[in-house]
Amino acid sequence: MSDMIAKAMAKSNATQLAKRANEIAWISVANFPIQSPETDDTARINRAIASITKGTVLVPDGVYNISGSGVTVPVGINLDMSPEAQFVYTGTGIALTLSGGKNSKHNISKIKKSALAWKTTDSTSTGLRIYHVNHSSITVMSIQDFYTGIELYGDSDSVGTCYNTIILGHIMDNKLGVSFKQSGSGWANGNTFIGGAIRINSNNGGITGTKYIDLSTTGNGNVFTGVNMEGSANEKSVDVLFSNNTFLNCRMELNVGNSWHFRAGSSNNQVIGGYGNNGFDTKQAGNGVRLFLDEGTGNLILGGRGLKLYGDNGSFGGDALVLEGITGGADVLLRGQNFNKQVFSTLNATGVYSFYAGTGKYDATTNPTGQVNPIIRINPTVNGGSIEVGGNSGNDVPTPLFSAYTAARTDLKKTLFNNGGRIAGSYVAMSGATPDVSTSNNFKTNNTSATTITDFNLGTTGQEIIIIGNDTFTTIANNSRIILQGGANVTLKVNDVIKLIKLDGSGVWVETARNIK
Repeated sequence: MSDMIAKAMAKSNATQLAKRANEIAWISVANFPIQSPETDDTARINRAIASITKGTVLVPDGVYNISGSGVTVPVGINLDMSPEAQFVYTGTGIALTLSGGKNSKHNISKIKKSALAWKTTDSTSTGLRIYHVNHSSITVMSIQDFYTGIELYGDSDSVGTCYNTIILGHIMDNKLGVSFKQSGSGWANGNTFIGGAIRINSNNGGITGTKYIDLSTTGNGNVFTGVNMEGSANEKSVDVLFSNNTFLNCRMELNVGNSWHFRAGSSNNQVIGGYGNNGFDTKQAGNGVRLFLDEGTGNLILGGRGLKLYGDNGSFGGDALVLEGITGGADVLLRGQNFNKQVFSTLNATGVYSFYAGTGKYDATTNPTGQVNPIIRINPTVNGGSIEVGGNSGNDVPTPLFSAYTAARTDLKKTLFNNGGRIAGSYVAMSGATPDVSTSNNFKTNNTSATTITDFNLGTTGQEIIIIGNDTFTTIANNSRIILQGGANVTLKVNDVIKLIKLDGSGVWVETARNIK
């Protein structure tokens, strides 16, 4: 009797051990050869995955030919591809699907379409689909030549793909680099993408519908950190319809056609910073990087160094920044507690700028539909320059509430900028011993011979000015009108910076900061 009990116990223990080995295991695809009549590696990789219910499947270095419905990794299984392992996909569906589960960890080395065909016949292939995966870590080294490179998918089961950390390598020459998709009430929210590059080479770019990141179908609260978008995509390079997505220190390469596109209905998305020190640097032939603001609300754009724009007539030329009201609204929509009208500007052939408040869009030949009248007109052709604030004439030339010319700049300053503000924009040239600071807060020196500044003319109490050295002839004196740090004069070199504020009462200018080489 005791022998029978011992044998039964041994058999039970062996069963439990076998079951445990099946549940938590490391299995290599190398142990599963191709079987007749199989002609590629699809079935043997799926057999290796199916051989365990919990654990990690190792894919050694080598090229693996994948076809048909591809490889699917179910709940409980981690896929670990060696650095030189590559899936080459010949089908039109999905090469690799990570399906379901949470707290998983996947290392995807290389997935490549056998031939790039999305420019002609391929409109369905996907390199990697992340389907209902949550709270997981996924590293993707390379995906290339698919219609969709990486797809995050949620379906009608009210289940989503969310809260994952995805480390990117090189996502190359896919029509859609990273795309968020749903059916029914599914979602793809709260995922974080780190680093890497999403690239479309110039010979594949410029085709209608190419995008680096596609958030036009679903996707809220996703974060992209340090992702580089390179090459030539089409008009909607980053296409956003949903909300609360953040792009932090991402680079959009400066190619014509690349753009940040925030659609009507998008809200509270943030684009902050940029690659290197350029931020949103539009120095490129044609229009450079464009922003489309379709009437989304609360979308925030902050460049790495503010918003760095170029609109010169030099080798780069073109428009510095194009803001297009796609749905027929104004070029720029400004909203605030006391300001709810659209504001847009025009420039006529003689160099006169007119700023309108209204409901229509200026068409360069007639007044804007629904415009009130010009609220401000800047005319460089009258008496050396004038600013007029419009009345109610109802036509293109305002009936001035007041008209300020060169000789009346002090009155203009007090009337138009009663809070001490100044016209924002590029730096104003500063020259002479007592330069005028009434028109701006930002200046660059422009002296052609040795000049010592002894005071700043027409400043107001509390005004702060920034002066950047743009020559080697300018010295700022330390005297009874200007108090400098260290009590000594300072001679500015090119790109030196000094900041001063005008004090109340005494009217003395006091240095508050400097960056002197």
